[in-house]
Amino acid sequence: MYSSLPKIFVYILIFFIFILNSIVYSANQKILYSGKSISNYFSGIISSNNNNNKLALKYFNNLNHLKNNHNQFNREMIFTLVQTKEISKLFLYLKKLKKKNLNFFDANLLLGISYLLEKNYMKSSSYFNSIIQNRKFSNLEKLIAQLLLSYARVFENRLHDYETELNIISKNYKNFALINKAFISCYLDNKNVDENFLRIINPDTLNFTRYNFFYINFLVSKNRSNEALKVLDKNNDIFNTNLLLDQTKSWLKKRKANKVKDIFDCRNPNHLISEFFYLIANLHSSEENYALSNFYLNLSLYLNPDFIFNNALLAENYFHLEDYQNSKKIYLKFDSKNQIYSWHAKKRLVWIKSKIENDKSAINFLNKSFKKLENPTVKNYYDLANLFKGFEKYEDAIKYYTKVLNDIGSDNPLYSEILYKRGVSYERLKLWKKSENDLIRSLNLVPEEPYVLNYLAYSWLERNINLEKSIEMLEVALSKKKKDPYIMDSLGWGMYLTGRYEEAEKLLQKALQLMPLDPIVNDHYADILWKLNKNLQANYFWNYVLNLETTENEMKDKIKVKLILGVQNHS
Repeated sequence: MYSSLPKIFVYILIFFIFILNSIVYSANQKILYSGKSISNYFSGIISSNNNNNKLALKYFNNLNHLKNNHNQFNREMIFTLVQTKEISKLFLYLKKLKKKNLNFFDANLLLGISYLLEKNYMKSSSYFNSIIQNRKFSNLEKLIAQLLLSYARVFENRLHDYETELNIISKNYKNFALINKAFISCYLDNKNVDENFLRIINPDTLNFTRYNFFYINFLVSKNRSNEALKVLDKNNDIFNTNLLLDQTKSWLKKRKANKVKDIFDCRNPNHLISEFFYLIANLHSSEENYALSNFYLNLSLYLNPDFIFNNALLAENYFHLEDYQNSKKIYLKFDSKNQIYSWHAKKRLVWIKSKIENDKSAINFLNKSFKKLENPTVKNYYDLANLFKGFEKYEDAIKYYTKVLNDIGSDNPLYSEILYKRGVSYERLKLWKKSENDLIRSLNLVPEEPYVLNYLAYSWLERNINLEKSIEMLEVALSKKKKDPYIMDSLGWGMYLTGRYEEAEKLLQKALQLMPLDPIVNDHYADILWKLNKNLQANYFWNYVLNLETTENEMKDKIKVKLILGVQNHS
């Protein structure tokens, strides 16, 4: 269910108020509000909130008698049917509902889609119009209906003036209109297809990278594969890549252009609506509304099951929802026939294994998966280095960062960042000189890069060297990242080490507001308070750090000493 868990209690309150306001209880009402019905209803809601949608559906299927008496139940049922991919059953369910029970967004949207698929454009349009004209629906919901209405009218009448319709859409949603215009022109195969796609993939304006694929798809369908390759060659950054474009490039270079055409056809109305729902799903995912994103993704995949790569976002959403089993099931479906997506899936499975098994199992899986790669690229080695760094296997990370640095030129935009990451890895191994060399080289390539400045300066502060120079560097870093709590903490710590306690206190207060649960920031703040003779407050924060789950044992041991002796020699 896309609502947050606390809303369950709102539903409970509404449900019981509804019961209490009923004056006469008929035999039917006794069935409606029996203990068993209430138990099934809220068990279903809780299961839905926990993303256990199959179990939720099992509970809701016992409550069909509620569908014409309880509107909230219909919302939950519809959402659950979509999340369990029972779309055909959903359409039948909606058509059996009484009109009075269809006055919410999802019902109107899905009925509009159902009739659109049946090519009953008049009825489809009536449902989209009912959303547009209803004041209680949000601007985004009205926009979705408006754009779907444009599609319905074009599908019904190829001469429909969709451009005028799209041009009047609010400036806040202009990009949606431009994307739809490109797809509709592709569907109509009119003279503006190239122009419309180039407008949305232009790196100097919008640069919606994903839509390069759809332009390439159009070019390939017109036997313009050479032009398609040129579009791909413009996206030639070997590190900053897009999975879909990388996979497309692999197909075209292996002369498998049909693979590009097999997963999408802009002349297919279902495919257009599918991509539209993917766009909405991606928007919700970027806003961390993962369950609602999956709602639109499941509709997208129903409309175009051939676009299997859209499952990657579904798996990613489940991962963020901590539903690792469902995420794992999806990633396991990406086989080695499509190496780009297969490797991406393997990387995500590594992290899933670390969550549901252990790091050792995850690293073993990573090593086995990498060995199976045919002709691994520089990007693959870079991924491997990052994964080892993430698992704190710094020797291995350094080994592969070094290989990548040797394979690319210092003029590569990512060279300085890789030096930074290798420098961090050296620092974690206490190889100070090598770490300094990498971090300074990184700064020589990209002067005043705030995070590199912060890391190098803080590593000096930790060793109590180059204090004044560190503070100067951190002041530059903070001027570039004014709200970064890590840089605030570093600069505050530098001021503490140089005896500027009042200034340090102000900075650490700001850092704490942004990171109240960080053990290091709290510990630093307590040290400063002690130096300002605010011993009770200092003890409070040290005790607070002791009770934080993320506090490491070494820090706890030091804090226990501070609680007895206070700060000794800038400990």
